[in-house]
Amino acid sequence: MKKKEKDHSKWYSLETILIYLAILFIIFVIFASDFEKNCNYDTECFKAAASECKQAKLNVVTYDNTYLYEIKSKEKDSCMISIKLVKLSQNTPSEIVDLFDQKEMICTIPQSELNIDELIEKQGISDYCSGPLKEAMYELIIKRMYDVIAKNFGPIIKEIDKLKI
Repeated sequence: MKKKEKDHSKWYSLETILIYLAILFIIFVIFASDFEKNCNYDTECFKAAASECKQAKLNVVTYDNTYLYEIKSKEKDSCMISIKLVKLSQNTPSEIVDLFDQKEMICTIPQSELNIDELIEKQGISDYCSGPLKEAMYELIIKRMYDVIAKNFGPIIKEIDKLKI
């Protein structure tokens, strides 16, 4: 009489499934660590990501204007960061809103010169940036300079006329 062998196929398949699930979980953890981190309003979180140029997002409110800073990628020794003006202050004139609303610029900043505090305060970064937001900033600067020159042009002409003898 033959002994009945136990059917182990169920156990093997359950073990196999558990092994596959464990492998998938490990792969997920590895890939999840490379996904973009949403720091919300936490500057220290964003600084930590920026120190390694890892993808992250930061919301910053300056003078009631809301900006979105987003670390996109690392290219050689530079960090590519997007700066978008998401929402302007309610008191902003419509002319300025039309010029700036939802504009964005991309900054490719050498890792050795990347300072998040200066970036947020927009000090000395324009050399590394390009895009519609930068163009809008320059357009506003030129318009304001023109207004100042035009306003002062009349008195300058009068002074020149006085010098004619």
